[in-house]
Amino acid sequence: DGLPEKYRPTPLSLDEKGLIRDYLRPYFEQRSAVVRTGDALEIEGVRFKVVATRPSEGGGYGRDTELACQGVALRTAFAAGDGAAGAKARAKAKYK
Repeated sequence: DGLPEKYRPTPLSLDEKGLIRDYLRPYFEQRSAVVRTGDALEIEGVRFKVVATRPSEGGGYGRDTELACQGVALRTAFAAGDGAAGAKARAKAKYK
């Protein structure tokens, strides 16, 4: 929900090059922290999840690092990890 609309050409697609250029590359160029699969990063109000790294144990950003941003934008409720189960629990609580 924090993602500006200009990065969503359609509801189910993302401007991957724009996200890498405007969010990911500047973020990593200013940090030297290790990133691992499963990490969640919040960059200027937008949450990103690391779904894979090479090597698999993770690593830092360097000049040879390749960044990819793929998939669909997730709503905050699902990005927080409670997914459909949390939504169902909230719906049940409403109707009791």
